[in-house]
Amino acid sequence: KILDDIAAGFLSQQLRKEQVDAKLAGITIDEKLDYNGQRLIGQYGCFGCHNIPGFEKVKPIGTSLTIEGSKLITKLDFGFHHDNLPHTRWDWFAQKLDDPRIFDMIPQEDGSLKSMEKRPLDKLRMPDYGLTQHEIDALVTVIMGSVKDEIPAGKLPEVNAKQLALEAGEQLIQTNNCKGCHKIDGDGGAIWPATAEWLREIADETNAEDMSIVQSFSPPLLDSQGRKTQPEWLLNWFKDITMIRPHLQVRMPSFDFTDEEWNTVIEYFQKKDGQALAYELPHSMNINSDSYKAGNVIQELGACTNCHFYGNQKPKQAALTWAPNLVLTKNRLRPDWLLEFFSNPQDIMPGTKMPAPYIPTEEPVADVLTNWGKSVANMNGDSTKLYQGLVDYLWGLKGKEDVSLIVRAHLEDVGYDFIIEEDDW
Repeated sequence: KILDDIAAGFLSQQLRKEQVDAKLAGITIDEKLDYNGQRLIGQYGCFGCHNIPGFEKVKPIGTSLTIEGSKLITKLDFGFHHDNLPHTRWDWFAQKLDDPRIFDMIPQEDGSLKSMEKRPLDKLRMPDYGLTQHEIDALVTVIMGSVKDEIPAGKLPEVNAKQLALEAGEQLIQTNNCKGCHKIDGDGGAIWPATAEWLREIADETNAEDMSIVQSFSPPLLDSQGRKTQPEWLLNWFKDITMIRPHLQVRMPSFDFTDEEWNTVIEYFQKKDGQALAYELPHSMNINSDSYKAGNVIQELGACTNCHFYGNQKPKQAALTWAPNLVLTKNRLRPDWLLEFFSNPQDIMPGTKMPAPYIPTEEPVADVLTNWGKSVANMNGDSTKLYQGLVDYLWGLKGKEDVSLIVRAHLEDVGYDFIIEEDDW
């Protein structure tokens, strides 16, 4: 009986009653189920959210919102709510989003609502999404801006290659929730509270409340990413994710992106940081130069081995402080970015634990010669030349690139060696 009633509702839209009865009498229950299912899916637009075979090319059931902001008030159906709802587009749109099917209801004197007598197929179909007031306001703002009025060309934002690249990249980043893990210019990092909770479980409350530790155990900031990484390396890394920060437990997932999509992400970072995608000559250095030798002294006196891997050589300090394998530097990072970073790490990567490498720019030449050696003294206290020497040294580093097995064995055997504060008694 129920199957017949549902099917009759659809069939009666095109057939007379006697034709409907004859049609129903000539089909089986399975055929009725198939017919009703197909028509109900079409009626309620289930295919709008779900992938359902056979509905790939079916048009959406909702009203086009392309110029909804220009719709005349008289075209909006207030139903029985003329007296309690202001006659403005904003109020009607807001009410519709807050309670999509309210215009099928009749207000009662006691304040309750009574359902209007309508055929099932004539009732409103939009579902209630449980939107917050903030979300409703945001959506109404968008709808109100969807108008047919032509905007003068002079008032339109400039559309150029950079703007298009930024918009395409932001769309991919938004769609794939990159900011759920990463922060870009201070925005994002939804994973940070989960990182803090993990620290609370494996360490203590003090470590969990230390935002510098939370940041160090969270996915990296993507500030200055366009200036930071070499595009070719980044593309290859996206396609084959490997360990960069050895102390992290959370890992970047692999996305089934095409090269074109990955290049969209890379170009976004490049354009955002004012970088061109043009070919760059590989950095060259000479291990017999004063520059390289000065860099060797700077890294040694700067105790870079305390935190960084040098190939399969583990850092001297606890895993809590570990930083990327420096053997990866020459293929991964851009020399110009490193010079910026060495000069002021906190300005380039806010919150980083990396200190600016100390260099003797103000010490007397005699002291530099005695304490640092001839190669450093020959740089004459020039900070750019001294940091360039450190870059040259990093480009000459050789060794194992993948240290994941070493890291895993260490963490299983020793752990992170957090500093746990004892309770005061």
